[in-house]
Amino acid sequence: MKLAKRTAIITGAGSGIGKTTAADTSEQEWERIMGVNLVGVFLCTKYCVPEMEKTGGGSIVNIASEAGLVAICNQAAYNVSKSGVSAFTKNSALDFADKNIRVNCVCPGRVFTPLVEKVISSSNDPDTTFRELSEDRPLKRIGKPEEIAAGILFLASDDAKYAIGTVLSIDGCYTAC
Repeated sequence: MKLAKRTAIITGAGSGIGKTTAADTSEQEWERIMGVNLVGVFLCTKYCVPEMEKTGGGSIVNIASEAGLVAICNQAAYNVSKSGVSAFTKNSALDFADKNIRVNCVCPGRVFTPLVEKVISSSNDPDTTFRELSEDRPLKRIGKPEEIAAGILFLASDDAKYAIGTVLSIDGCYTAC
């Protein structure tokens, strides 16, 4: 894989509040989640694009979530913010394609990160929790960080020159169900 000759920017902040419905979410929590998950992507794009234009182009890879592609019960604010990242990616791809700036998005599923590891280890029954978090995926396992990184690297590379406005799901087939 050839690394991009131009600047590649990856946005990846994410925040949630646990399991709450829209009715149970305070306006302050809603705004905080939108600020981290969606406004952060907007600001990164807003300030990176002019710099990319000066150098003749570049690649932006936004990180959303499987929750940006399908609704997940009791995750209203998180779902909306990550759906917004997917939509913003497509809009930005249209807006900046003629400037040789490729904008794409990766939507990871559940990945064995320190946060997921903490959820498992702090549960009353870690083995059962691990099994439950694995078995709701068609592949029956939690993803690995390097599997997500491979998709990001591809979209940021020169091998993906024709990929613009792509929303790439890397989720163990979760969103195909």
